[in-house]
Amino acid sequence: MTKIAKKSRAKTSYSQKAYLGRYPYNLINSGNLEKYYQLLTNFEFIQAKINHPDFGVQSLIEDYDLLDKSEVLVNLASYQEQFRTLKLIQETLRVSAHILTQDKTQLAVQLWGRIQCFELRDIQKILEIAKQSQTIWLRPLTASLTRPGGRLLRTLSGHSCAVTAVAVTPNGKQVISASTNKTVKVWDLATGYEIFPLPSYHGRVQAVAVTHDSKKLISASINKTLKIWDLATGDEISTLSGHSAWINGIAVTPDNKQVVSCSLDKTLIVWDLATGNKIFTLSGHRDSVNAIAITPDGLNVVSASDDNTLKVWNLRTGKEILSFNGHISSVVAVAIALNGKRIISASSNNHLKIWNLDTGKVLFKPRHHLDPVIAVAVIPDGFRVVSHSANNALTIWNPETGEELFQLTDHSASVNAVVFTQDGKQLISASDDNTLKVWNLETKEELLTPTAHSNSVNAVAVTPNGKQVISASADKTLKVWNLETRKEVITLTGHTASVNAIAITPDGKRVISASDDKTLKVWILKQKQTFLLSLINWITIREVRNFAGHVASVKAVTITADGKQVISAGDDKTLKVWDSKTGKTLVTLPVSHESVNEKFEILYSKTEEKINLNLKKDLKSTSDGKWWIFVSNHGENIKVMEQGEERRSYTLKNYGRKVKKAILSLDGKIEISDLWQPEIIILELSNGLNIEWDMGYCQTFTIKYLGTGEELKLNLFGKNFVVTSDLKWLIIVEHFIVSTHKIKKQSSSFSVDKSVSTLHLDSYGHLSKFSKDLAFPTHKESINTVAIISNGTQVISGSSDTTLKIWNLFTGEKQVITKQEQHTLTGHSLAVRSVAITPNGKQIVSASDDKSLKVWNIESGKEPFTVTTLSGHGDSVRAVAVNPNGRQVVSGSDDNTLRVWDLESQQVIAKFTGDSPILCCAVAPDGVTIVAGDASGRVHFLRLEGMGGEETRGGGDRNG
Repeated sequence: MTKIAKKSRAKTSYSQKAYLGRYPYNLINSGNLEKYYQLLTNFEFIQAKINHPDFGVQSLIEDYDLLDKSEVLVNLASYQEQFRTLKLIQETLRVSAHILTQDKTQLAVQLWGRIQCFELRDIQKILEIAKQSQTIWLRPLTASLTRPGGRLLRTLSGHSCAVTAVAVTPNGKQVISASTNKTVKVWDLATGYEIFPLPSYHGRVQAVAVTHDSKKLISASINKTLKIWDLATGDEISTLSGHSAWINGIAVTPDNKQVVSCSLDKTLIVWDLATGNKIFTLSGHRDSVNAIAITPDGLNVVSASDDNTLKVWNLRTGKEILSFNGHISSVVAVAIALNGKRIISASSNNHLKIWNLDTGKVLFKPRHHLDPVIAVAVIPDGFRVVSHSANNALTIWNPETGEELFQLTDHSASVNAVVFTQDGKQLISASDDNTLKVWNLETKEELLTPTAHSNSVNAVAVTPNGKQVISASADKTLKVWNLETRKEVITLTGHTASVNAIAITPDGKRVISASDDKTLKVWILKQKQTFLLSLINWITIREVRNFAGHVASVKAVTITADGKQVISAGDDKTLKVWDSKTGKTLVTLPVSHESVNEKFEILYSKTEEKINLNLKKDLKSTSDGKWWIFVSNHGENIKVMEQGEERRSYTLKNYGRKVKKAILSLDGKIEISDLWQPEIIILELSNGLNIEWDMGYCQTFTIKYLGTGEELKLNLFGKNFVVTSDLKWLIIVEHFIVSTHKIKKQSSSFSVDKSVSTLHLDSYGHLSKFSKDLAFPTHKESINTVAIISNGTQVISGSSDTTLKIWNLFTGEKQVITKQEQHTLTGHSLAVRSVAITPNGKQIVSASDDKSLKVWNIESGKEPFTVTTLSGHGDSVRAVAVNPNGRQVVSGSDDNTLRVWDLESQQVIAKFTGDSPILCCAVAPDGVTIVAGDASGRVHFLRLEGMGGEETRGGGDRNG
C-alpha cells in the first residue's frame, strides 16, 4: 500500500511539473490560443508555477513571451483586450519579481496593489479569485504600487547597502553594480537574476567599467587600486596599483588594449590592460579629476576636474592637447558624441556646456538645470542628460533643445549612478535605496502611479470618527483624504520645511503639525454647510495658530486626552508642554539650556579639586590661584587664563556640518571641505597619522597612528575622542568635525575621563575633555517620538540615544505640571523611532533602527518591566500603531514592508510589501482599515481581511 502511494505521489509530481513547464508552450505550438489565454489568466496556475521549486516567477514571465512570435501576434489581431490583459499580468509579475522571489505569499497583494485600476473583465476576475484564496492578509484598496505598462521594467534587489556604481556590458546582457558595503555583483539584465558576486574588497568600489568585448570587468576602489576580473568566471585576473588617492572613474579604449583611470590625486593613469603596466601618468589638473571619456577612435581621452576645467589628452603620447575653460565650478560629468566631434559636460552648479572637440569652443549652453546633474550619456540619436531632483526622481533631458523628455520616479532614495545600454533603449540606475532599477526608454506610454506627495510621507493619522486621513510630508504640506473614497480633499500649506509629525484633537476638529521649521501649527477642520452637502464632503481648513519655541527641528507631537495640552519634542532634546488654546509653553522637559541648574565639572589634577561651573556664564579660579576658567555661550567656549592673562583656550563647537575631507596637520589645525558623500577617504600625513574615513553605513572611522602602529576607532556621531598610546596626540570628533591637539605634557599629568559629565584640567592648564551634564536627567540625542499613556498623567518619549523615558506630567488634584522623570527603558541597541500605547495603557510598543519592536509591560508601574521583542523586519522599523482592539500591532519598516503582529502569539499574521520604505502607519477606528505612507510620497490604503467579525465593524468598502 505504501509503495502504491509513493508511486502515485511521484506520478502526480511528474505530471504537475510537466503541466507547469511545458503546457503553455504546447498550447502555443498547437495554435490553441484560447486555452493558452485561459491558462495564463488562471490565478491557481500562476500561483502554482511561482511556488514550484523548479520554476518560479521568471519562468512564468517567459511563458507570456511566447506571445511575441509573429504568427501568434497575427492571430491575436482581433483579441486586443485579451492581449492587453496578458501583457498587464506579465508586466505586473516583472515589476514584482524582486518581491515574489523573496516572498511568494505576496502574489495576491502585488496583483491588487498594481492592477485593480484596470477595468478589464479578466483582470477583475483574477483579483477576485486571488482575494478568495487568502486567509488573513492585507488587501490594497487602491492601486498604490507601481503600475505595469510604464517605464519601469524590473528592480534588481540584493545589495544590503547603497549602490554607488553601475555598468552594463556592451552586448547588453549583464549589469555590474557596486555598493558601499564593498561588494560587487554581476546580474543578468534580461532576468534580473544575480549571476555571481565578486569577492569582497578592502575598500568601497568607486567605479566599474567593462571592456568592449564584454569579457572583462575593471573596478576601481578607494584603496587606490584597480582590479581586472574575468566576467565569465568571476575570477580576479590582476590588480593595478599606482594612484596615491582614491579612484573616481575608469574608461576602456575601443580596442580593449588600454584602461584609463582618474583620481582624487589630480592625475590620470593610462594602463596596459594585458600586462597591467603603467603607460603614462597624465598630470596637469590642479584638483581632483572626477570623470573621463574616451573618443570613439580611441586616440584621445577627455577629463573633467574640480579645477573647473576639461582637458584633452593624446593617448599615444601622453601629452595634453587642449584645455577647456568656461565652467565656474567643479566639472562632474563628461560624454563624447558618437561622431567624436562634440563634448557635453556638466558642472556642480548644474550648468551644461556643449563644446567643439577640435577647437575647445563652446557651441552652445543648454538651459540651466534646477536639479543636480548626475550623468551625461551618449545614445545613438545624440546626447541625454540625467538629473536628480529632491524627491529622488530622475529626469531625462534633451540637452540640445532643453526639453524634459520624461521622469522616472520609483526610487525611494538618492540615485548615485546611471548607465544607458548601447542601443539607448534601456537605462539602469543605482540608488541609496539599495536597489538598481531597469527602465524602458522606448515605451511612449506614461502610466504613472499617482503619488500623494512629491516627497516622503512622514506621518499619517485618522480622525476619531474614521472619516478622514491626514498625511504629512517632507514636501512641506499636509493633505486631507476622504477615507471612504480614498480621494484627496485638500492640501494644507504653510510650513517652510518638512512636516514630520501630526496629531488630531480628540474631538477631531483640529490638527497639530510639527516641522523641521522648528514650529508647530494648529489647523481647524470645519464642515461648511452648503446646498452641496448631500453630494460632497466639503471641508475648509485654515491655520489658526503657530507654536514657536523649539530651537531645532520638531520631530514628534501628541495631545492629551482632554485636548488641553500639546506635547512636542525634537532635535533640541527637549519635550515642551503647550496650552493648546493660547499656544503658550507651560513647561519644558527637561530643563532647557537657559536654566541656572545646567552645570558641568572640571577636575583639576594638581590639587585634585572639583570645580563646578554654570554653562550660562561663569568664571572661577583654581584653589592655588594659578588658573582662571571662563565659560561662555552656554558651554560652547571654554577659556583657561593664567594670572588673568589668556595663555591658551579650548573651544568646542557643534557646527553640524557635513564634511567630505579632513586634513590633520602637525600643529593640530584642521582643514575641512564641504560636500557630503557616504565614502571613505584615506590621507597619509607627514606627522604619522593615516586616516581611513568610512562615511558609509559604518558610523565610525579609523585613525592608524604610524608612530606606534595602533588603530584608533572613533564614532562620527555625537562626541568621541581618543588618545595615542605615546600621549602625543588627542583626537576629538564632534558631529563629523574632527580636531587634533598635540599634547605638550608628561604622562603623569595627563588625564582623560570618558564619562559624559567631566572636563579635565592638568597642572599646565590643558583642557582635555568636555561634555555637558544637565542637572535634570535628559535624553542625550534627538527625541523622535512621543505618546501619552492612557492614564493621561504620563508621557513617553523615544530617542536616538536608544532609550525611552516615561515622564510624569501631573501631580496632585489640581494637575500641577511637574518635571519628574519616572523611568528609563533600555534595551534597544539603536535609535527609537516610534512608540504606541495599547488602549488599556498597560503596554508600550517601541520601534527601532535595530530592526525590532519591543513590547514593554508597564502595568505594575515598577521596574524592572518585562519586555518582549518582536523580530522579523530586515531593516530599521520606522513606525508602529496599535489596533483599537489592543490585540494587534502594525509596524512599518525600511525593508519596504508593513507587518501586522498578533500580540498574544508574537507572530506576523499579515504583510504588505511596497516599493519604498514604509515611514508611517495608522489604524482606523474600525480596526481593519490601515493607512501607511512611504518614502516615495505614496499613501497606501489597506484592509486587514480575514479577521472574522471585526472586519465588518465600521467603515464600508466599495471594493467588496
